[in-house]
Amino acid sequence: MPPLMQNSTMTHDLNKSLLQEFNKLMHDQWTFLFEQWPEIPKSKFHRTEIKVVKDIEHVKDTVLQRLGYIPVFFFLSVIFATQDYPGPYNNCEKGLLILYQLIKNCSIEQMSRFIPRSSFYDIYRSFYTKQSQNLDKKLSTFLASMFSNIQIRILLAQQNPSMFKHVTLLLDGHDTRVNQAGIDAAKMYSYKFKKSGLRTQVCADNNGMILFMSKSAPCGDSTDGVMLTKMKLEKHIHKLDCVGLDGGYTQYINKLVEGSDLNFGNFCHPIRKAKGIDLLSDEANYNKKFGSFRSKIENVFGELGSTFERFNNQSTIRTCDSENFNLQFKLGALLLNIKKFVDVGKIQTQPHHLYWTQADFDFTDNKSDIIVESPSLKDQIQYASDILSCQRKLLDLEIADDDKMEEDGEYEVEQILNHRKKGRRTEFLVKWKGYTENTWETEDKFNDTECIDDYWDKVNAEEEY
Repeated sequence: MPPLMQNSTMTHDLNKSLLQEFNKLMHDQWTFLFEQWPEIPKSKFHRTEIKVVKDIEHVKDTVLQRLGYIPVFFFLSVIFATQDYPGPYNNCEKGLLILYQLIKNCSIEQMSRFIPRSSFYDIYRSFYTKQSQNLDKKLSTFLASMFSNIQIRILLAQQNPSMFKHVTLLLDGHDTRVNQAGIDAAKMYSYKFKKSGLRTQVCADNNGMILFMSKSAPCGDSTDGVMLTKMKLEKHIHKLDCVGLDGGYTQYINKLVEGSDLNFGNFCHPIRKAKGIDLLSDEANYNKKFGSFRSKIENVFGELGSTFERFNNQSTIRTCDSENFNLQFKLGALLLNIKKFVDVGKIQTQPHHLYWTQADFDFTDNKSDIIVESPSLKDQIQYASDILSCQRKLLDLEIADDDKMEEDGEYEVEQILNHRKKGRRTEFLVKWKGYTENTWETEDKFNDTECIDDYWDKVNAEEEY
């Protein structure tokens, strides 16, 4: 079948549809961008004296360089802010230490550079071990919902090479060099590294967003195919998804199809060579092109390793618990997704996203001290008019107003351009007649809602089209 040609009209329509779907996803799943920093009430026996974390500026610089402002804000305000963690230190800085350890692959002992070893271990244990079930559920939910949906995956697949425009997901096994206490070395043996390791099955979309993964298991005991059959794949994918697999999984697909609502159309894989029979030239060509296409997931693994040294396999991780390792792997994947999504979507950093970089900043008991809304253009103009009037009265001057300030304080809406969710409120991007700067306004700022009604009519008409 010849490749499908995409003319400029088709490409424009595809990009427009993708943008609409991503805007919907942002509206539903990214409200945290506009949320206040949460409170973490101090525990009953908490010390009033807060100790200094040594080299905390180095910690902040490292996590900022690797992740950026918004992923760190998300981790601290959404993932970490669940309790008052042990130790006489700033809770925000405790969270930054958890991120630093994940990024730099430090041992518990190496973290004593910043706070005593026992203190960091208590924080580590409270975060990963004591709340492991809730943390695992939370991380899995965010991975599945924040970055993709079936509409986005189908639209992205239209950009695939011609033979693979139905492939919406890619799945592969990721081996990490790990020594796990209490597990026999033979069970941990990875043929890839010729050393001990843990294997995790990872699934990503064509945008490189990791959406779900299996539990991590010893490499020697866990082949890709066996792990795939245990993943309950039908719970993670849509009936219209098609998962791209390499040749190591093909003999297990029959078992997957028999035991679930999935069918052979939900899988794409290389043509398997029959014993003693060479592949035909078109089959060999198909396999070559498919292998090149599937290499995208290796790029995802490379990005994960370059962001988090814990997963770059330059050194062996020592762990007592594969479940804790799996939580760290999920957390790394989630934060990497957010970093990439922010970059691709050109999401603007807001002032409160930067607060964690300030000296001595912590989760506060007074939210009003944290979030200060910036005055709108209308407010700024009105403030200027008011103070200018007072200034002129003080000087007893009568000067013509060259700025044409509106005497009645009312401004005419030329057009509503967009909308967004901010907390529980909806804001509208307003183009003001006679002014070049657009501003975000809530519905209560309008004298009448006719322009809002016209805007929603236009939005609904575009969606129906």
